[in-house]
Amino acid sequence: MSAKGEHGGFSRIELIAIAGLASEEGSITDEEAEMLQNTLELRGMTIRDVMTPQNAVFYVPVSMTVSEFVANHIPKDFARIPLEDDGKLVSYAMYSEILEAQLDSRDIPLSEMAYPLSEVSDAKPAYEAFESMVKHTHKMLAVTDEFGQVVGIVSDEDLLEAIVGIPIADETDLHASPREHMLKQQSDDVDDTSESESDDSVSDGEEEEQQG
Repeated sequence: MSAKGEHGGFSRIELIAIAGLASEEGSITDEEAEMLQNTLELRGMTIRDVMTPQNAVFYVPVSMTVSEFVANHIPKDFARIPLEDDGKLVSYAMYSEILEAQLDSRDIPLSEMAYPLSEVSDAKPAYEAFESMVKHTHKMLAVTDEFGQVVGIVSDEDLLEAIVGIPIADETDLHASPREHMLKQQSDDVDDTSESESDDSVSDGEEEEQQG
């Protein structure tokens, strides 16, 4: 099916170009043009393009209690904390509600304050997922691959960032982009491990020279 029929005679690529021309002519601002272009480009993206991979996601066991979380993971920079059960992300808890429970001396399992984590295929168009999240007021979804295995998460902020073109954070998030922060943290951890291994190799070499 031709894309032209979907946009009243213009393809998605043509509309993106028109938005750019409108910006150059001053009909709309650069920011408005970028947002329009990003919205149109979102139709060509999948959830896989905007999700946070599971190996870059911070999560805790669903059985963890409020006191255990506070003792081991305070402070934390994210508004929502994914919960896992037997290695699978199944729900999430609100960071602010965990803190409230601690202040109220309610030492309960996080599962008792958890919100369900609906699943979405990583091949699903990102724009359809965004519409679904708005319709059903989902804040976070578990992303599955073709085999039904959970491979990451996608939040409303991830999709809004793709549209607006700038990092967006929940009002309780400390970082401008939780997704970018998690991916950077993962990259930093890999770099730290590589540097540590390199230092160990140098130390071993120096010891061998001294022994020789």
